[in-house]
This record gives sequence, C-alpha cells and structure tokens, in this order.
Amino acid sequence: MVLKSADLHQLVTQEDQKKIRRQKLLLACGDLHIFDGVIDPIRNRFDITMIEQGWAALEMLRKGDYDAAIINADLPGLSGFDVAKRIHRDVAAGEKRPPILLVSWKDPRMSDPDDEVQEMAEACISAPFEPTNFLVHLWDVVNKKVEEKWDELNYVQSSVLKVTRTNLKHLFSTAASTGKVEPGLSVDCSRALVEAAQSNDLNGVLVALRDHHSYSFCHSLKVAGLMTIFGQEVGLKNGDMELLAQGGLLHDVGKAITGVHLLEKPSKLDPDEWEEMKLHVNHSGRILRASAGIPMEAIHIAERHHEKIDGTGYPYGLKGAQMDDLSLISAMMDVYSALVDKRSYKPSLPPRKAIDIMDGMIERHLEPGFYSKFREMVLDGVVD
Repeated sequence: MVLKSADLHQLVTQEDQKKIRRQKLLLACGDLHIFDGVIDPIRNRFDITMIEQGWAALEMLRKGDYDAAIINADLPGLSGFDVAKRIHRDVAAGEKRPPILLVSWKDPRMSDPDDEVQEMAEACISAPFEPTNFLVHLWDVVNKKVEEKWDELNYVQSSVLKVTRTNLKHLFSTAASTGKVEPGLSVDCSRALVEAAQSNDLNGVLVALRDHHSYSFCHSLKVAGLMTIFGQEVGLKNGDMELLAQGGLLHDVGKAITGVHLLEKPSKLDPDEWEEMKLHVNHSGRILRASAGIPMEAIHIAERHHEKIDGTGYPYGLKGAQMDDLSLISAMMDVYSALVDKRSYKPSLPPRKAIDIMDGMIERHLEPGFYSKFREMVLDGVVD
C-alpha cells in the first residue's frame, strides 16, 4: 500500500481534527502572495488568524493566545518592525508573548542598523525566500515556545526531552561534519529512555513531541521511544531495551547529510528526489560503521528499517528470516511514526487511523506477530 499526501488529507476527517490539538498562528501581512509557496504547509500544522494592519496585529498579539506569529515588516499603520519592537518590550517587562518570525523585503540588519535583530524578533528572513528555508525558520521559532512548556512536565519527562534534544543535535551535527558519531551520547539517551519507560513516563514524552516541529529530532525520539515501550511490554531485558532505544535514536542519522530541501520540501518528492532521499539509509550505515563503539544491533536497525518482509524494501531487499527481530520492530515503529507525525506536506493521522492503514501491511511489510502486539498496545492506549 502506497499512500500519497492527498490520500492522507482525505483520511483526516473534521472529527479527527477536533481530537488533534492544532497550534495557533497569527499571520500579519498585507500581501499574501509572499507566502504562495508555503501557505499550504502552514495550514497543515496551524489554525491561522490573518490580519493586514500593524496596529491590529499588535492588539491581537497582546490579547490572543498564539503559539507564534509571522509579521511582515511592511505592514500599514504600524510597521512590522515596530510591532516586533513593542512585543519585545512587553516580554522584557514580564508579559507573555508569542515568538515572532519577521519577514522583510531587505535585510533587517541593513534597514535598521541601530537595532539588533535578536531584540526585534526570534528570527528574521528576507523575501523573496526559498520555501524550505522559510519553513525551517518558522519551525525553529515555534519550537521556542514548545520547549518552554517542557518545564511544566515532571522531572523525568523534562530531562529526557532536553537531554535527547541536545544530544541528537550534537550527534547529527558531528555526523554531518566528520562522518562519525560519539556513541556515548546515544548510550546516555537510551538509558534515560529505558528508565522513563520503567517509570511509565515515556509515553508522556512522546505526547509532548506533538507540537514540536524539528522532524529529525521528533521522529528519532518517537521511534526510539516506541521501540523502548514495546520492548518493555514484551518483557525484554534492560540491555536489549537499551539496544532498541539506541538503534531508534540513530536509525536516521544519515539524514544529517541529506539536503534540507528534501527533508522539508513542502510537497511530494519527485522520482529523482525520492531516490536521493532513500540514500539516507546507506549514509546511516556508513556513518555508524565508521564510529567506534556502536553496537552491531543498532547498525542493523539503521540499515534495515526500510526493509519489508516480502523482500520489496530497500536498500538490500531482505526477506523474511533475513531480518533480525530488532530491525523488524524498528521497521514497524518507523511506519507508525511516519503516519502519526505531521510533515510539511501532510497532516498528522490519529493513532486509530494509522493502525487501520497498517492493518493492510501485514505479511507484506510488517511481521504479523510483532504487529499484533503493537496493535493491541495502541488500541489499549499504552502508546498514543
């Protein structure tokens, strides 16, 4: 079964949308043509309030409960620069205000040299812009407020999120620059995931990821978390659970050298781009094999999580018994996470809808025994 982004949109009903918490975004702009290449991905993730005048935008930001705002610098009435400055003063005075992405037709540093960009908004970008670059800036801005909310979680959940965020960012950066990773960083995170699973805090960590927009971080942690919870449910020992967690955290490390224009493209990949994207599996294997201290089980997870039991997967076309158990588990969690994750080109699917789709993958893509147990976990609310 191959689902296109249009199919996924049709599967998300109005009732589903009510169950999925959508973040709120204020878009203040007099000329929406600026956003022609990115408006659909933004609508996929946010409930948008549009405003065309600067004074009205300032009032909305002060009264509304928004997760972020996109402000065009050239607003009539009160300029976007002045809106951003006034909001910054509010924050400095202790008021809660949403983070801002400021859009200008020229470099903001040149248009107002007396002000540092950081004092006006969380991020700035000049138009016209490349859609992928804009989306990366927007996700970073929204994530600032999301990560602040992690402090409201219990100590275990907050620690797992913060440590994993820091370590994965360093792992991906090191992989991109040196072609290797530091195993200790993933080991520390995997042990933290196992401890969180054992204290029944790990599903809360996965729920907290829903509003975050860093795909590589969210997907890696979600797959690792799902694998760890699954390991606990089937009675694996700590060592095997840590291998599952470590493999999940590292399974997509090859995307560190995959172009962001592919990872955040706001539409379907064309055939050539898809072939390039599939190479992330080969990149992951090469990076992990070049890194001292990475367990072979974790390497196999990275190299085999896109294989299918009928032999139609990639990159090796492994079939049935050629697959090890941990890799079979990772393939299942990768599919589930891909379905419930929100992306630039598709909305998030509710867990039940994801399971309905995965039911059609048994014996072709997914190992029936493992899937039966995982299906039960989802339907019983063990994982969301």
